Amino acid sequence: MDWELSTIGHPLSDLANLLLNFYTKDEGTLIGLLNIPNLPIPSADELIKAYCAKVKRSYPIPKFEFCIVFSFFRVSSFLSFFFFFKKNKELISLLIIY
Repeated sequence: MDWELSTIGHPLSDLANLLLNFYTKDEGTLIGLLNIPNLPIPSADELIKAYCAKVKRSYPIPKFEFCIVFSFFRVSSFLSFFFFFKKNKELISLLIIY
């Protein structure tokens, strides 16, 4: 696994990664669950409550929004590098050689 996708050792990072689709709209190639009514799966809030109950943590998790935003930042950073690399293979190979 690449460091860009690692959890940095924090369990709330794993939880935020699990929930990213709940905060994303379903548009084009993105599979988002935001604003989709009557899903046959637990909501983000229900999953957070289940996590808190399992690890015996108080609900709601203070400043959990930061975890979500940080997960989006990590994913967008990785994707930006991926698309740059894909468009500039020759440039990257020159940089790696020297």
